Amino acid sequence: MAQADTTAAPKAQHKRMDPAQRMERMKEHRAKRLAALKDKLKLTAAQESAWTTYTTANQPPAGARPQRMDRAEFAKLTTPERLERMQTRQAERSAMFAKRAEATKTFYAALSADQKKTFDAETVHAGGHGHRGHDGHRGHDGQRDAAPAKS
Repeated sequence: MAQADTTAAPKAQHKRMDPAQRMERMKEHRAKRLAALKDKLKLTAAQESAWTTYTTANQPPAGARPQRMDRAEFAKLTTPERLERMQTRQAERSAMFAKRAEATKTFYAALSADQKKTFDAETVHAGGHGHRGHDGHRGHDGQRDAAPAKS
């Protein structure tokens, strides 16, 4: 007897989810991750303000994601206009990243050596934002990353 493919159902359900529900679910997931990180770091009272500054700077932009331009509208633009729009959006993302990076560095500087080790271990995958899915790291060709070579 063949087993049913259980991986398709969650993906299909995720795509059909109302965007507002998806954003709420992401907020809840983020809050749980941050609470777990804070517990593991065992912050002192003196580090609380640095934590607040860090978490505030790393909040997603207010509201939902910036609205993408309609494909038909984008197609009506000339190539230089499209490039200008893309460059503007890239600059906005770069500025947001710089703000988050600076806040993270400031918070990191306030941590003890043991806390830094914990922070490093707990945030090593944070940069991926889940784009690789739950089945591991995959390269551009879709293949799993090779296991580290033993020395």
